[in-house]
Amino acid sequence: MNKYQHFHHLHKQPTLFKLLNAWDPLSARLLEQAGCTAIATTSWGMANVRGQRDGESCSFERFLAQTKQIIESVEIGVSVDLESGFSDDIETICDHVLAVAKLGAVGINIEDSSKITDQLRRVDSQTKILSAIKNTLNKAGYSQLFVNARIDTALLPEHYFGATLERAKAYADVGVDGVFVPGLSDHSLIESLCKQLPIPVNILTLAPCCNSETLQNLGVKRLSFGNILSDNCIALIQKQASKTLNSSDHRDLFQYNSIALPF
Repeated sequence: MNKYQHFHHLHKQPTLFKLLNAWDPLSARLLEQAGCTAIATTSWGMANVRGQRDGESCSFERFLAQTKQIIESVEIGVSVDLESGFSDDIETICDHVLAVAKLGAVGINIEDSSKITDQLRRVDSQTKILSAIKNTLNKAGYSQLFVNARIDTALLPEHYFGATLERAKAYADVGVDGVFVPGLSDHSLIESLCKQLPIPVNILTLAPCCNSETLQNLGVKRLSFGNILSDNCIALIQKQASKTLNSSDHRDLFQYNSIALPF
């Protein structure tokens, strides 16, 4: 079983596939050390490393260099958060996907909202993009790369499940390997989506929707953790820094002096 087949297999198990997200080589290696058999990147965390906010805030070349470091730092498969493709031009998006594939990624995650217009792309526009991506990968010898189509409807102020379902079915029809609906937390809607699709459904863990056993029973095949690990690390540094500056007792800083680095 090659790395692509293994990544696909992780979506077909009886148990939920927990996909944790890395933001730099160290975090990637720590996740591998912890037992992850595949990981994803988080564009949010990667932007934070650059001292920027999420949202294609750097050039694609800089993003690609960061991604390369993460992929090369581990032996396990890496799925790449490609945001909206760093363009609205179909040919350019396909070039970007192919560049990521050539780095050795096992999958990509691509959104149906544009960072250029800050709007959802039309369903027909996104299906053309997804179809072109699949065709490009097939022609270049990367047909097994997992294309996860992100649907951003549940992130809108008013969420209409019908719109989510329409997009999910349309994306499945053009051959994507899975759909990802961040922001969807209603259990009945999640179950309905899973039952009506022939491909794996990916949900983002959120405070009101974070029990993996419950989600597994609803039919969810993949649970992503997004930027939550990155955010927890930031929060810990902020807390410890503030406490260190405002306290005379620093003994609590030594509670992690027995850490095992993955190198």
